[in-house]
Amino acid sequence: MSERETANGTLELARDAARELVTLMGYEAEVSARYDDDEQLWVELDGEDIDRLIGKKGQTLDALQLVLAKIVGRQIDDAPPLTLDVGGYRRRRAASLEELAFRLKDKVLESGKAVALNPMSARDRRIIHMTLRDVEGVATRSEGEGLDRRLLIVPA
Repeated sequence: MSERETANGTLELARDAARELVTLMGYEAEVSARYDDDEQLWVELDGEDIDRLIGKKGQTLDALQLVLAKIVGRQIDDAPPLTLDVGGYRRRRAASLEELAFRLKDKVLESGKAVALNPMSARDRRIIHMTLRDVEGVATRSEGEGLDRRLLIVPA
């Protein structure tokens, strides 16, 4: 099987598995799958009332993503990293976190004092770390354990 056939098979498997998963949960959704520029597999769901699959701060979506990644990973050797999105939530959340990062960066630069954010998921912390990684005058670090892990933006 060629690399392209394998990639197309993975897309089809991910699409079918996501469709079946949401159907079993009682939802109807349009399901699409694609590879992004980093060769990561993105599965996107769209439809009426589908936003209920996001949950508080994306927790339900994270759980569904884990289940879907396990389904695909069990059937495809060396399956690519998989991201599940519902109605563009992940893109909107990333944009919101990037805005927050820049606002807080300005606050840190003006005050010279560190700012601690509320506990957040590893995915959300990573977005802020990556947003501010090349910004002069500030640095980021994570502190805490488990659900209490939070990100700090500190003067460099």
